Amino acid sequence: MLVLVVLTSSIAHADPPPPDPRGPEEMDDVDLDRPAPAGYTKVTTRRRGFIIAGAITFGVSYGSSVVAGTIAGIGSTSMRGDALFIPFAGPFIEAAGSSDKALLVGIGLAQVAGAVMFGFGIATHKHLLVRNDQLTIAPLCVPDARGLAVAGRF
Repeated sequence: MLVLVVLTSSIAHADPPPPDPRGPEEMDDVDLDRPAPAGYTKVTTRRRGFIIAGAITFGVSYGSSVVAGTIAGIGSTSMRGDALFIPFAGPFIEAAGSSDKALLVGIGLAQVAGAVMFGFGIATHKHLLVRNDQLTIAPLCVPDARGLAVAGRF
């Protein structure tokens, strides 16, 4: 049996909730030489924002390059399009003999920027202090049961 509880509020001018007296859930200004304050644990993670942004930037720009190369190979356009299948260098190679230099250089720069962001996210780490008392609610779907799973650290 699945129970779903939805709470809504119709008060538009309600005051914001008071700050949590236990402190923030995560603190990202960490001095690695000092011990973690009471109730917190030091955690080192990859920079997910850079990884996601870099992958999306590169994927969209390279995908548009491949689509443009395919269209140029099929149709009768001013560019041949074969070089557009080469990541990073392809748009710059194709720009040398095309009238659409600005667009092709922009696509090439976007590919390079996406790869740099992705590489930075993989190569560097972010140090955080995470509060120990956390409660996690997640969907549960196993062969014998369905519903919500609740897990906590105190």
